[in-house]
Amino acid sequence: MKSTILFTITCTALSLSAYAQPGSKLVYGIASDCNKAIKIPISRNMKHGPTLPPGGFGEIQEITAKKELLFEKEHSSAWYILSIEQDGELVFEVVPVNPKDDYDFVVYKYEEDLCSKLMTSGYSPIRSNLSRVDKSIQGISGLMANVKAASVGMGVGNAYCKSMTVKKNERYMLVLDNVYANGGGHTLYFNFLKQVQIKGQVVDSNNLPVEAEIILSDNFGNVVNKTKSDKNGQYGLKTSMKENEDYNLSATAPETFISNKVLNTSELKDETGTFEAIKTVLPVLKQGAKYNLGNIIFYGDLPDLTPASYPSAEALYELMERNKKLVIQIEGHVNKGTVKDEKDELFNQQLSEQRALTIYKYLVKRGIEKTRLSTIGLSASQMIYPDPKNMAEQEANRRVEIKITSMD
Repeated sequence: MKSTILFTITCTALSLSAYAQPGSKLVYGIASDCNKAIKIPISRNMKHGPTLPPGGFGEIQEITAKKELLFEKEHSSAWYILSIEQDGELVFEVVPVNPKDDYDFVVYKYEEDLCSKLMTSGYSPIRSNLSRVDKSIQGISGLMANVKAASVGMGVGNAYCKSMTVKKNERYMLVLDNVYANGGGHTLYFNFLKQVQIKGQVVDSNNLPVEAEIILSDNFGNVVNKTKSDKNGQYGLKTSMKENEDYNLSATAPETFISNKVLNTSELKDETGTFEAIKTVLPVLKQGAKYNLGNIIFYGDLPDLTPASYPSAEALYELMERNKKLVIQIEGHVNKGTVKDEKDELFNQQLSEQRALTIYKYLVKRGIEKTRLSTIGLSASQMIYPDPKNMAEQEANRRVEIKITSMD
């Protein structure tokens, strides 16, 4: 007799301001020359964009020097003066509107004669990333906590460089260059880091300690730190987090399901930077059980995963890899919303099918055999909350469920 286990993956479909989406209204202009650089005041949680597409290098080709840390030349560039309004450790993301675009960037310490220096001496940047997008999620790059390199050269490499220690009233020049012609615009996200300490214990559903891998991922899907719990299930992690941004803390172990918890520095009770101790329960896999996998998020009314969802999708892949005999059916669900006619019903049905297919394609791309996967869209026929009273209940209805059809 074949064993059957039903896994529930709770997914949220949000129109998040944290990510540029296809079809976003482009309202921010572009300066493609150094002497016309757009000024951005930098304080906590700043966003600039989405922008118009850079149309070329402007009137002047400022970057022409053949130096290791510079573009070989400007292709389609955008220039920004960053005016720092507080002391701290600065990070940022460059998010292309078109994920296939390849934005390189350099950062200079600003001087009044910087534009002329670039033309005459090839003034050296303090941060530089010229890597291809192969190692980036949806073409995203920038500065990140816990990265050691100040620069990344041409070719496949880390899409991020290390953060910058900045002081109030300092200024920096950020230059972006899209190497592809006829590309799209971009959005910039700026944050300051806070030093934090995370500690807790991992147990299974029988309350026995578990030696698990603990992974902290940011709101763009990047793994920023990881550790392992010991034989008593205890762990501690000192790291940096963007202030007031959601992070995903996941725990995984062989023969158990996955746990995900959202952490945000707004939850800190005092200035020590220490979160309250976290108790994580990893359910033992057994026949007939259901399990939730959080932090799978789709763009509003689209089948596309936000970057923050990729660690959870990857955890599902690792579950399939650890358990080679699992065969699953991926079921897509949507919140009913306002349905006026058959056209709306058809949209809900197709969206549920497409979201299930998104998870299917991710697993296949990672190497899971197609024979172990199937999909179905169930529209809004099985809402957890048939008459949702608030946003949280609507989000609970928007989900993907994983049914284990075989374990033999």
